[in-house]
Amino acid sequence: MQRATQNTNGAAAVHVPHVAAEGTEAAVTELRWRTWVNTKLVHLLTANIYNTWAESMQTFDYLLTHGNFPKFQQTLSRYSGAIVMFALSKLKLNKKHGIAHPREELYAELDAYMDAVGDHRFLGQSDAPTLVRTECTQLVACASLMLFTV
Repeated sequence: MQRATQNTNGAAAVHVPHVAAEGTEAAVTELRWRTWVNTKLVHLLTANIYNTWAESMQTFDYLLTHGNFPKFQQTLSRYSGAIVMFALSKLKLNKKHGIAHPREELYAELDAYMDAVGDHRFLGQSDAPTLVRTECTQLVACASLMLFTV
């Protein structure tokens, strides 16, 4: 059973009760997938958020509507931020992380994760969510908010 507490900003922080015992196969699997989240998934999500000019603008629309910015600062930040992140994603980040087709690679990586979970409720045949599930879910939820809510 997960228990949640309130952060100072009002968001719920979920505490994951299940941590695999060190040295077990479950711990090795969890470490492998946690490394995957931090080295592959996060970069693929970034590449997808800023994949096109429209998606880059949409991301900054979302980011700036959730703050208390003056109109001039919103407009300036929206365009300058979208330009910088779109260019950075296309010219540097994708090359650095070997991403040729962001959308297809994201789908392939998420399919691989779901194959690893298989018919089980959680990764590693656990009865409780693991840190991998929490990290993966949080990243995908944040990205989907930016891509699909504006």
